[in-house]
Amino acid sequence: MYDRWGVGTKFVAFSLVLLLLIQAAVYGVVQVNVERNVRGQVKQELVIGDKVWWQLLDQNAQRLRFGAEVVAKDFGFRSALSSGDTETLRSTLENHGGRVNATVTAFLDPQFALQATGFEMAAQDKLSPVLHRVAMELGQGELTYKIELIDSKLFQFVMVPVKAPLTIGWVLMGFGLEQAEADRMFQLSGVHIALLSESRKLLLSSLPASLHPQLTELGSSADLVLGHDTLVVENSAVRAQAKGIQTYVLRSLDDVVAPYRKVQLALLLITAVGLALFAIGSALLAQRVTVPLRSLAGAAEQLSRGDYSHSLPAMRHRDEVGDLSRAFDQMRTSIQGQQHEIMQLAYWDRLTGLPNRTQFRDLIKQSIQASSAGGGPAHPVTVIMLNLDRFKHVNDVLGYAFGDQLLKAVADRLSTHITPDVGTVARLGGDEFAVMVEDQDATQATPIAHRIATAFEAPLKLEDQTVDLSAGIGLASWPLHAQDVDMLLSRAEIAMYVAKRKTTGIQIYDPALDSSSTQTLSLLTELRHAVEDGQLRLYLQPKLNLSDNTVIAAEALVRWQHPVRGLVPPMQFIPFAEQTGFVRQLTLWMFEEVAKELPRLRADGRPPAGSNQPVYP
Repeated sequence: MYDRWGVGTKFVAFSLVLLLLIQAAVYGVVQVNVERNVRGQVKQELVIGDKVWWQLLDQNAQRLRFGAEVVAKDFGFRSALSSGDTETLRSTLENHGGRVNATVTAFLDPQFALQATGFEMAAQDKLSPVLHRVAMELGQGELTYKIELIDSKLFQFVMVPVKAPLTIGWVLMGFGLEQAEADRMFQLSGVHIALLSESRKLLLSSLPASLHPQLTELGSSADLVLGHDTLVVENSAVRAQAKGIQTYVLRSLDDVVAPYRKVQLALLLITAVGLALFAIGSALLAQRVTVPLRSLAGAAEQLSRGDYSHSLPAMRHRDEVGDLSRAFDQMRTSIQGQQHEIMQLAYWDRLTGLPNRTQFRDLIKQSIQASSAGGGPAHPVTVIMLNLDRFKHVNDVLGYAFGDQLLKAVADRLSTHITPDVGTVARLGGDEFAVMVEDQDATQATPIAHRIATAFEAPLKLEDQTVDLSAGIGLASWPLHAQDVDMLLSRAEIAMYVAKRKTTGIQIYDPALDSSSTQTLSLLTELRHAVEDGQLRLYLQPKLNLSDNTVIAAEALVRWQHPVRGLVPPMQFIPFAEQTGFVRQLTLWMFEEVAKELPRLRADGRPPAGSNQPVYP
């Protein structure tokens, strides 16, 4: 007599073991790839979180710098400065500092010596050396702001010059980096921040206070176990704005793994259901379970590579396998949406939907690299930068909400006139916009700049208000005007502000425009010496009456015979003299020299009927 259940039992047992092996393999693949994907996702989030933190500091610095500029241009402040009214200076600093929530406000002389503050005198004596050091660093022009540790508290400082028209002093403002900034960082990116001093003392963190003692053990890049949670730590690169302060970004590994844990739990549940079904019919179960599980394994492989674009095949089954597949796909969609939101924050302007300064800089850098890597002649890259005129007045009169709508309308108008095949439009911040044009130098891109200027001739109509707009437009191109992306943006900005100051509308960058370039650093001093030491030369170019060939007038021209450089072309020092105001001294020199020559001309019997003394050649 045979065992009537022997074959069936063995078959079911074999089927169950086979299913267990398959499920174990799938679970292992999912586990390995989830771990790998989670690690990669956490690393990417830490990089983006680091950018978000510094962008928040840049935004704070911009707001504080705006407040400092308001103080520097305040009529009462300048009047008090001229009269030496220290009390009014202190009151003005205190009032304007309070409007932007500044903790420290101070006025320093051109040598960065502290002259007046918006806080108590006892604190002034204590902070005076610190403020002098901070002002010295900011005064070099390489930093837009400075993070400084004072009495175990972090402060962010900005400084702007007070010009009349030369620099007569500096307004320094700073505010304390509070817990709210760290909390805002966590809300935006889901990444924690921790700042430590060189002595490993915790200065600021978005983590709960109960975990702060363990943060002093942070290393450069490692996992930190805090209770039941594991944090992946990444040491942010030390920046010049925050020397001596270690910045760490931390991401909870358990928070990122949590959605995958649900998938793994569902996978185990599917295994149990599969075992029961295999007892009834192993062949059907194999077809209904293993195929979807293999799809999940393939999806996990794609997730491990950071590919969130491929959705799972549609499941017709209304069972646990179908639910798992749909839950997995919903998780993929959710993660993809979160990644997109973070990328939008880091690289796009939320108000206008245009690329922000970070993305615009990356696009220029990529274009320059692509042009340089071609091996042939470099294709030029031109930046057209524009700044709206009277935008602050619009904000003051019609309100910031109207100003935001106006910026959106400007962005729409620029995008309409500058299509993607012409150039890339971006908003750099405030009322500054820019366009990147490839394969054209500044001269070739000038028609595009004229197209932009023409676009602003038509007034904008918003909320029953008609606003006339104009803008100062500056152009600079690579490699003619700059060798890298940062210099290119700087040169375009210089040309833009010259266009605004001279109301020329459009200005192409020229080295003579940049009063801080190496060609003009000592030019003002040398021009003064040229006038005092007799290095300038007067040339009289006669004007003839063609009917009888007699001299009827003369045009006076100036030339500079430099003792070292030789003959300096007028276009190398005349525009600079106009920019700095020294052109008045040159004009007076011309009048004096022409007056000296007139008696000699009369003595020779050739007195001109008239004389013209232009400074230009």
